[in-house]
Amino acid sequence: LAHRFAWNSIKFGILLETVVVIALYFFAPSIFACLTPDLAVQALAVKILRIQLLSEPLFEASIITGGILRGAKDTFTPSIVTLICKCGVLIPLALLLVKSYGLIGVWIAFCLDGSTRGALLLLRLRNEKSWMKCGESRG
Repeated sequence: LAHRFAWNSIKFGILLETVVVIALYFFAPSIFACLTPDLAVQALAVKILRIQLLSEPLFEASIITGGILRGAKDTFTPSIVTLICKCGVLIPLALLLVKSYGLIGVWIAFCLDGSTRGALLLLRLRNEKSWMKCGESRG
């Protein structure tokens, strides 16, 4: 039951996030036109938001899956995955990409970090025996 509820929660979260992503993608120019009169800032902000939107469904999965694992008393996995992704993906890629792509490169690194974290936590959740035992062993 817990396994089925976990996957249903993730599916619903990803579906809802995808709807929001689609809306934000199309309304991004209007949103930033309301926030600043500077056309260069508007154009850059739209590019960055649209880049970030690519990773949002997997990032949403990482948030939900992390909560599921913590609820099952598997607090170590979300923590170590976050540490590995921040230190092994985000920081090195941001330092590398900022030289060639500037702010856009940093946001590409953020997207890859969130997507990698989501994929790794989903893999952990897929292995039902490992995370379900965490709650049993500590009781």
